[in-house]
Amino acid sequence: MNRLLLAASALLLSHITAVAQVAATSPAAQAAPAASSPPPSGRQARLVPTACPGDIDPGFPAEDPDVRLLPDSTLNIMFHGNRFVAAAELVDAFQRLNPGQRVSYTSVPPAFTIQTLQTGTFTTGNNPVRFSPDLVMGNTFMGKALADPETKAQAAPGVLYSRIHGLVLVGRAGDPKLASRDVFKILNDPAVRVLLPTVHNSSHPLSFVVFAAIKGLTPANITDNKRFGASQLRHHRSIPARLLAQCEDVGFQFLQSQPFLEAKYPGKFQFLPYGIDADTASNEDSYAYVLTNSKRRAAAEKFTAFLTSPEAVAILRRYRLEP
Repeated sequence: MNRLLLAASALLLSHITAVAQVAATSPAAQAAPAASSPPPSGRQARLVPTACPGDIDPGFPAEDPDVRLLPDSTLNIMFHGNRFVAAAELVDAFQRLNPGQRVSYTSVPPAFTIQTLQTGTFTTGNNPVRFSPDLVMGNTFMGKALADPETKAQAAPGVLYSRIHGLVLVGRAGDPKLASRDVFKILNDPAVRVLLPTVHNSSHPLSFVVFAAIKGLTPANITDNKRFGASQLRHHRSIPARLLAQCEDVGFQFLQSQPFLEAKYPGKFQFLPYGIDADTASNEDSYAYVLTNSKRRAAAEKFTAFLTSPEAVAILRRYRLEP
């Protein structure tokens, strides 16, 4: 387990360094206040989740929008991290093209992916759920985790199927605090309340870009700063819920979340691109890993092949998960 945690930390630190380097050299950053230094190793913000009426975990798998569990499933898939945006549509299209296939899936945070591979259980709310994946949709870190004997689940070499890239600042439509549409100016406005994904603390790219953009902000001084809220749920659910409840004003999301939120909350939000080079700063290749201990490898391999079909490619492109 320690090796996996160290690997995760190393991956996040390399990603953070890339974000900081590009942010510091982009035209927007050059014209903005100086970015703060990256968080020192071993020092992370420990924001306490702040209460908000919109940020409530239903606590039960049947009510969890990131989970679909079927009693007669023929295939179990874990969509690691931000691949959740396309999960439902990909699964529905696969089932239409393959009558008889019944797919259960989860699209929960990376920490739960590792937990599930280790124990065969993930948690939604306070409820443990048994789940044995046949296929994991994840990044290169997941590939390393799957190669580690401590994970207790090995995988065939991953098949590359898409890329995640880019960040946007999300705020309420029509909010006068965002009228300038200048991300750096908005984040440095003391009247603007900013939401961070507390479960990831300052190591997560969505948190780190805040440190990189706001002059003088560090993990050491953010904890007592009332401008910053901390979510209770997964950030792709917390951010829209909390912004609509006006608990905070802005929060970062990965670029592929924009079409997801536009479809789910039409006209409710505005999206401001963050001034970094998406090709170098926030790339994350996505792979499909078939677990070697699966008894349903044929179905898992069929889904992997489906990812290159015209139907799947159209879905991935709609969510900016470029093939």
